[in-house]
Amino acid sequence: ALASGRTAWYALAGCAAGLTFLCHNSPAVLLGVAVGVLLVDRLAARATPRRGLIAGHAVLALAAALTALPNLLVLVGHYGLGFQNPVPARWVWQALRHASDLPRLFTPSALLGLAGLAFVALRRRERVETRLLLAWFATSGLALTLLRSLPLLPPHHMLGYFQIALSLGLGLLGAELLRRLGAWPAEAGPWRHAAATLVALAAVALAWPTYVGRRDLAQAGAQAEALSQRPNQLPAYEWLRAHTRPSDVVLASDELGFQVAGPSGRGVVAEPSLWA
Repeated sequence: ALASGRTAWYALAGCAAGLTFLCHNSPAVLLGVAVGVLLVDRLAARATPRRGLIAGHAVLALAAALTALPNLLVLVGHYGLGFQNPVPARWVWQALRHASDLPRLFTPSALLGLAGLAFVALRRRERVETRLLLAWFATSGLALTLLRSLPLLPPHHMLGYFQIALSLGLGLLGAELLRRLGAWPAEAGPWRHAAATLVALAAVALAWPTYVGRRDLAQAGAQAEALSQRPNQLPAYEWLRAHTRPSDVVLASDELGFQVAGPSGRGVVAEPSLWA
């Protein structure tokens, strides 16, 4: 859309943004921030006629709003952006609950990620990619702290995007180290390649313990396999699909409502507080 300036491409981009919001509001918020950064960048550069740029983004915003209308009507029109279930917004990252937990933030990979973000902020601030990354990092960081009470920024989801930004910073720092090693004089010979290999191995060694100990690799796979078999629950799921209507509501425990009644496409009386 920015390259062509055509209204149709702006409309398609808006539809894509609206679909993102229908899927999940957290990435949609980050996408909106990115669109704002790009718009300000183009306006400041004066490389594109201002009137056409603003008109195109107005089309984008309208298309996004129309596509996301099913959710917006409920969230804004019916609920007025008010919390019906306050539990998710009260969630606080464990490392931010008490001052004594702060050292957990300063893991080696997190510190290196911050160093990478600081590097691109200082040395590549003229690039729009840098501004997009820093806006991503700032938005997700604020969602974990000062803005965690806002209904469209659930902190337990924005934590993942915050950590992705740190991971990108770590990758950029590693890429810069490798670039500088590659710029060594040719006379360095094999030492240049050896140093680059050591940097890559150090990065793997730093990330490996955290990676192999991740819950989604260590326990979640086995739990998902067990849930997919669950011989005592699959017949109940099939019975609900065959003998009830989609408009029916099922009274069940938290676990059965989440694992049987919900997947069968039937309403439930209550879900676990973080899923309701």
